[in-house]
Amino acid sequence: MPGEADFIDLIPDPELRSDRLLLGIRHFDEPFLLSVSLSQGLGSSELWLDRGKAGRTWLAEFRRVGDRVLFAVRNKHFLTSGDAAAVRAGNESFALSVLWSGPVLREENGAVVVDATGLVLADHDGIAEHLYACEQGDYTIDASTSLPLVADSRSGPTAVRLPALLTFRGPGRGSAVRAVAADPRA
Repeated sequence: MPGEADFIDLIPDPELRSDRLLLGIRHFDEPFLLSVSLSQGLGSSELWLDRGKAGRTWLAEFRRVGDRVLFAVRNKHFLTSGDAAAVRAGNESFALSVLWSGPVLREENGAVVVDATGLVLADHDGIAEHLYACEQGDYTIDASTSLPLVADSRSGPTAVRLPALLTFRGPGRGSAVRAVAADPRA
């Protein structure tokens, strides 16, 4: 709707750092859909890590607990509706998974500001697990060569886009990765 505040604000970094993403969160305890996708592929049809591949979809929410913000997801296949007691019973019956937590940096213009770099630099789609299952090796995200793509991030009242460049480091011994990656270790 015109004039409606964004769900999440992109906050300019006062230190002008390009390696961190500051978010202003306005809505807590309100579920939203998080979908993950690959903007670039690995180049191997054998591994199914293709450009544009839609990944996991999560039912997510931000929660504030004191001076911290949590990013939590629920199993979207076990949701309850109806009266408040039924919803509460359903929520308490199935575990919430907290995927990220960060300190509140400050509050401004009705938003809670957090450094969400760790949130966007996580392997939400399970790519490392997928590479391991495909016998390509044990890969992990390299924090020193991964970064949020702040200039490409977008926020509006109905959608938020938070892209990141993730570098996965591993042994580089899998035949499919060796066949297509410039350096199969990264």
